[in-house]
Amino acid sequence: MNFETVKIADLISEIAMGPFGSNIKVECFVDEGIPVLNGSNLNGYALNEDSFRYVTEEKADSLGRANAHRGDVVITHRGTLGQIVFIPKNSLHERYVISQSQFRVKCNERILPEYLVYYFHTRIGQHKLLSNASQVGVPALARASTTFQTIEIDIPDMESQKKIVDLLETIRSKVEVNSEINENLEQQAATYFYHQFIANADPSWKEGTILSKNRWEAVMPAIEIKKSDWKLFRERLPGWQEKYMERLVKEYSEYLQSDAPASTKFWEMEKRLKEDKRRPGVLLSLEKKNVDFDLMSLMKDGAIEAKDLEGFSQELIDRVIELYGVDW
Repeated sequence: MNFETVKIADLISEIAMGPFGSNIKVECFVDEGIPVLNGSNLNGYALNEDSFRYVTEEKADSLGRANAHRGDVVITHRGTLGQIVFIPKNSLHERYVISQSQFRVKCNERILPEYLVYYFHTRIGQHKLLSNASQVGVPALARASTTFQTIEIDIPDMESQKKIVDLLETIRSKVEVNSEINENLEQQAATYFYHQFIANADPSWKEGTILSKNRWEAVMPAIEIKKSDWKLFRERLPGWQEKYMERLVKEYSEYLQSDAPASTKFWEMEKRLKEDKRRPGVLLSLEKKNVDFDLMSLMKDGAIEAKDLEGFSQELIDRVIELYGVDW
């Protein structure tokens, strides 16, 4: 198989940055419409469509080139660097609005978007993608849209690209199917548990509260999240996470200035970053129905304190305090 070294600029027909933050304010979000992407949607290779926030079609239209479509590749340039996904042909929506922390590209006839994404998920691809990253403050790619186009990658002929992508997509599809099977089995287990131990509970059993770690509500009834609570949560979350990450960065800095060997620092930091990326104080998949659990998780993680709940409805506060007291 012969490879050709080509600059990204020669492989794309379009590149566009996300909108300025001031163009998508909290009050722009609606219950349904055109989905707006965030970091949680860029996990993996293909677009993750588990949850979205939305803007109206009119608002999406006003954002012009910040609209991404099927076949586009979306890349994070600020925040969780290294994320890059393609929007598949069978995506749930025809278009999406990328966030201020992302940019998108449209591939030309010389490269498949799937091949481009898989390439940048390799070790050498990640190295090239992050070569212009700045770790001062919030991690970011310097002059993202410009420097990205100067990256050189090795590509085979189109026929070989299709064979590679077909193989990798087959594997990815199998992984997704297995994940769906596991989720289905977990749901069946939860249903079985409910019927065996809740609906048909022995009258002599002592009443208590049981919650699974996967946020299934076995016995604790769900509460209706008020719109005012949902709006306030979305307004406060970025500030909470920024403050939390500032604390993490300070901890990293103090550790890096210690007397430990450089190799120890390097591998310990890699381990720490992988762990911290999964913390709710760093990344949350926003869904209105999970606000109570998310607030509890933020408290458990030390990202917020009980005083930070001031302003939310008393019903939600009571719920969070109740969840916080559960032995997880």
